[in-house]
Amino acid sequence: MSKRFMRFAEDWIADNVRPPLNPDLEDATSRNERITRALLDLAALSGFAQKEIEEDCHRLLPLIETATATRRDPDLDRFRAGDD
Repeated sequence: MSKRFMRFAEDWIADNVRPPLNPDLEDATSRNERITRALLDLAALSGFAQKEIEEDCHRLLPLIETATATRRDPDLDRFRAGDD
């Protein structure tokens, strides 16, 4: 496990990844794949060895999914739907 790569990934995700403003424009799978590719490309350009990246690649998806998760508020949803 590369603590250096994971620290880089966690910082990048915290600084650059937010829940989508309009989740209907891109499905979650496509969005997460696009974000993962961008992160891996930047990591390679930043000088991380391929082995270092591959060791922790499986840990990225849960971090990205958490960062892009849209919060649901049942009360707000009912209000918007006009249900009382």
